[in-house]
Amino acid sequence: MNYIKNGLIIVNKPKGLTSHDVVEEIRKFFPNIKVGHTGTLDPMTTGILLVCIGRATKLSRVLNRYDKEYIAEIELGYETDTLDSHGKIVKKSSKSEIGKKLEKITNLRKVINKFVGEISQIPPIYSAIKYKGEKLYKITRRNQKVKIKPRNVNIYKIQLIDKIRDSTFKIKVICSSGSYIRALARDIGINLGTYATLIELIRIRIGKYKIENSYKLEQLKKLYLKGMISKVIIPISQILSEFKKVIIKDFYKKMIKNGAPLSLNMIKNVPFKCKSRKELVILVNEEKIVGIYKTFRDIDLKSVSTSKTDVAKAWIMLN
Repeated sequence: MNYIKNGLIIVNKPKGLTSHDVVEEIRKFFPNIKVGHTGTLDPMTTGILLVCIGRATKLSRVLNRYDKEYIAEIELGYETDTLDSHGKIVKKSSKSEIGKKLEKITNLRKVINKFVGEISQIPPIYSAIKYKGEKLYKITRRNQKVKIKPRNVNIYKIQLIDKIRDSTFKIKVICSSGSYIRALARDIGINLGTYATLIELIRIRIGKYKIENSYKLEQLKKLYLKGMISKVIIPISQILSEFKKVIIKDFYKKMIKNGAPLSLNMIKNVPFKCKSRKELVILVNEEKIVGIYKTFRDIDLKSVSTSKTDVAKAWIMLN
């Protein structure tokens, strides 16, 4: 079967499956081809999961930097060990206590807006973050206790979608990679003077990729059986379409394919300008992308150059 073997699939992950489960399903469509995902989703969470195929698996460092958008439903009055509804309740307020707290919560928007900006967040003890080389959830399951260091994340926007009803409310959150909505729910509860637990979560966007352009596993299977799986694969050139591109002169193609530094005399497409600390997509012809380079000085070429001054170093090689 002929199909694109390098690219990205936007999957709409169902509830109950791990991100690894989804990758295993996708692997069935691409025998002997590397498949991976970026941005892990918990089993209870639904929505966008970016699954990379072939050489696109090397782009995780690019894709992981995108901001993410979620719709979260939060329930007040209790907290679980996992910080979501699948965990064991470890802290709880009585119905009378939560009732009194809710009477005092006259402006929920004011409370949640405290979390907009760069905040310090302690990740959940049940998470895939590594502690001394081992994932936290594995350590926690052995009943071992470790001190988790807080880390800074960015919450760009929080919008209250639904006011408190029966102790629950919904918010839309736009945040940086590495943010935990479960931890955000916990901290909102604390600021409200009670406890809080995440009961539902949908990821609706990662960067430019939106849930309305995603595919369910059942849809992907049907397309595969019809030999139409390529229809849903976003090629690497399209993934990197927003990056500035450098076309390499024929004489230097082999050097660049081996990861040699980029010098001014290698650049074919002039005039060419680029600031320092920017990322460049390197092409050995008009279409074939061999990697992404990072500049370490300004480039300002008005015509073809013979200068051997190095201007960028290899960051991600895709050949």
